[in-house]
Amino acid sequence: MGDKTQQADWHYQRGVVLEQSGRIAEAVEEYRQALLENPRLRTAHLAIARYYTRNGLVAKAADEWAAAIAIAPDYEALARLATAQIELKRYQEARTTLQLSLRLVPDDPFIQYELAYIEYAEGNHRTALDQLIELRPIYNDEWQLHHLMGNCQIKLGLYDAAQASFGRAMMLTENDDHLEELQASVAVIERLREFTTLASRKDRAYAEHGVMYLGSEGDDGVQIDDRPAVVWSYSALATTLRRALNLAAADIWCCDTVMPINRAAEPLARLFAAQLDKPLREPAAVDPNEVVLLVAGFLSESALLTTVQEHIPATTLTFALSLHPDPRPGDTLPDIIGLFARQATLPWEAELSQLRQTGAAPRTISAMLDTATARLEIALATLGAEPNAAAQVDYYRLLHRRLDLP
Repeated sequence: MGDKTQQADWHYQRGVVLEQSGRIAEAVEEYRQALLENPRLRTAHLAIARYYTRNGLVAKAADEWAAAIAIAPDYEALARLATAQIELKRYQEARTTLQLSLRLVPDDPFIQYELAYIEYAEGNHRTALDQLIELRPIYNDEWQLHHLMGNCQIKLGLYDAAQASFGRAMMLTENDDHLEELQASVAVIERLREFTTLASRKDRAYAEHGVMYLGSEGDDGVQIDDRPAVVWSYSALATTLRRALNLAAADIWCCDTVMPINRAAEPLARLFAAQLDKPLREPAAVDPNEVVLLVAGFLSESALLTTVQEHIPATTLTFALSLHPDPRPGDTLPDIIGLFARQATLPWEAELSQLRQTGAAPRTISAMLDTATARLEIALATLGAEPNAAAQVDYYRLLHRRLDLP
């Protein structure tokens, strides 16, 4: 055992030296070797947790923070674990972690703030607001406190109070990203004031996020219900895409070029490109001055689209055919959404998956996607006009014009 402990310490110390010299990948490998020799080497767990945190690997970071806490809990590891659990929407776990933190540091204001955020995230807006008001004497000069208070007040219909909270937050930060986020929050109030009541998911998508919600077969494009699961047919796809194209024809949105986020989205992107008479681009061919329509099929979370956007050197307008209906607080939704659904399948997805699993040649996959695109074009060409198509367009052209578009 002694030899293993010494070997673990040697790997850990070598990892520290490598990290200090900027050789991060090698350092992490040394930390991992240290844990193979001694799984209870807490400092190695902490080092790897910090590495995962810096690189956005939140779930892996949470596992390492938890491992360090199991060996010896301390305030930093507990606070970091709670932050990761909140980001992963594991709110009950985060609440338990924060309550453990309170045993170490009773009445700690950071912990109290995070507990208030969990109440907000779980929809307990009055409870969250009451807790934030109690923290105001301590955090009155922190813009985040007033921003979260304003978000709670919006949910409670206290629009004047929310506007005052956002105004106070704006006075407390000069960071451009923070100011942009606060201005977006003020825009939510302006959109909400257009309604006496939010009667549908379409209303909420517009008011709360400034995005377009289209629907599909089985609805009228105005009153749209969420679907637990969607198995898209070609005619249903054509209905949703036609609604998006009608809005483009009315100059409610526009783009210069079109790009799919993956191969499964190619037929959708190809149809948009053909109907809009815009080129289909690869990321390397994008002009930085263009507006790129980024096209996705099903997204389990909108952050997946955000990750793709970060690698495109141009302004992006985003379309998601289907999106999971429970976005995280603060998530940026796609600009155009077909349907909220917990699961969704495209007509060609099963065949595409099978071709990949069997190692089909790229030309075989391309031919299959060509066929899917042709079938989609036929479905669109043979689609009958919707009787309320003009009302669907006027929803955004005349009634609710404050879309948050690039």
